[in-house]
Amino acid sequence: MRTRHFPAGYPAIVKRVERLGMALICAAIVLVASVLSSNAQARQPASDEVRAAMRVRVLQSELMVAALTCREQARYNTFVRKYEPKLVRSSRVLKTHFETTYGRQGTSRLNAFVTYLANTASTLSIRSGADYCPAARTLFDRLLDPGSQGLDHFALVRTRMWMERDRSPELLQMVEGAQ
Repeated sequence: MRTRHFPAGYPAIVKRVERLGMALICAAIVLVASVLSSNAQARQPASDEVRAAMRVRVLQSELMVAALTCREQARYNTFVRKYEPKLVRSSRVLKTHFETTYGRQGTSRLNAFVTYLANTASTLSIRSGADYCPAARTLFDRLLDPGSQGLDHFALVRTRMWMERDRSPELLQMVEGAQ
């Protein structure tokens, strides 16, 4: 890992948050790699349906953090009501995938994955500073627009942006299933 030099007088808490963010991203690469790899014996990649469900979960985690950070709980609730069938389906796909892949550890691994996403979304919100809430409100506007392109589209775009912004092309490749 490359050492980052901070200017004199740079707040120590900011240094720790930025270093923590990099540690979370590195942990994410390992966690998502293990999540997306199927049964070690079968060595089959995660299905398109599982990758799509993971992208939806990334978006949902980002929106949960935005709702709490920016006091947009009402808009988050509207989002959940609008996309409830898709959110429930995605949740079931992930649950089945984790249970099939990890057996008795499936639930704990799924919980670890969801916790990782929430922690990473929170770290990204802190790093974004004053720009975070206006950007989150714009995202809510677009998702809740009756003419929006749909949840899958937003999930794909947001996951790409999230991973590229944090210089995690490996993680992006895993979630998208590119070769």
